[in-house]
Amino acid sequence: MKNSNIFTSPHWHGTHENKNNLLAIARLNLHVKNMLGGRIAEMSGEPIIQYNDLAETNDENVNILQAEILPQLEQNKIDLLYFRNVRSDSYLYRQIKNIGKITAYKKAPFINLSQFANLDEYLKSLSSTSRKSKRRTLKKLKIKFQVEFETLVDDQINAALFDQVIQLKKDQLKRMGLTSRLFENPTKITNLKNIILKPNKDFQCVFSLLKCDGKIAAAEIGYLFNDTYYSFLGAMDEAFQAHGPGVCQLLKTIEWAIEQKVKIFDFLAPEDAYKFSWTDNLYVEVYDFILPLSFKGKIIGNVYLRMLRPLLKKIYLFAKTRK
Repeated sequence: MKNSNIFTSPHWHGTHENKNNLLAIARLNLHVKNMLGGRIAEMSGEPIIQYNDLAETNDENVNILQAEILPQLEQNKIDLLYFRNVRSDSYLYRQIKNIGKITAYKKAPFINLSQFANLDEYLKSLSSTSRKSKRRTLKKLKIKFQVEFETLVDDQINAALFDQVIQLKKDQLKRMGLTSRLFENPTKITNLKNIILKPNKDFQCVFSLLKCDGKIAAAEIGYLFNDTYYSFLGAMDEAFQAHGPGVCQLLKTIEWAIEQKVKIFDFLAPEDAYKFSWTDNLYVEVYDFILPLSFKGKIIGNVYLRMLRPLLKKIYLFAKTRK
């Protein structure tokens, strides 16, 4: 077996989750939770992991999901299997596309950096408006502040820095009136901290920091796996927000990635509008899948997850915009 992408590494799974809720099935580490009276299995490590996938095998003719995983889940009385963010070019997608039901469709924008020797070449690939805007923002920031940029990798990252970046993100979400599955659960933040502060052999953790007058104005947590960089989490200090430090930090991170011979700069799903301003409209299609394993699972999946929950989300977002 080999890791299909960074998120099939075992380093993500079971850091501090309740061991009673963990289920190891064939090549999957699953977390079992109760939903509307049913037992739902999803990938262990959610929502920290960004793509759900299986480690690839050498036998392309066998559907591991059907042959090994589903029978064991049924034996463990699982009502529904729920996968989030399954890439259309992934091993898991090939296994589930004909037997699962889609509950959500997204795009994961990315930059193909392999064609650029330096940052200037990359910027020339953008529209004139976007290129000038990004350069102008960086120039103005350097005029107003003493600007520094640095990247820290693995054991260069410490607990105090992690806490500082996470607090910046919490404050930013609060200002925007937003939340996320990660930040509404303190245990998940602790899990993320443990993952980042414990270096592993499969991938590298990267912190990109842009400082203005010695203070962190914008920061990003990312991961480097082979020749792919995953842009995981960005944060910004409100005191500098009007000066566009997030744009400048991302610009310098892309420059660093080019210098490191990174080929793919993955912005991950979903397709937030700002992400496409950095790409040449390149993206990978990403899906959420459910696979009901019982009558109860069909009710939960088809009625709640596919119909009712999306409707409730639309109502919530509509009400939020009306405030």
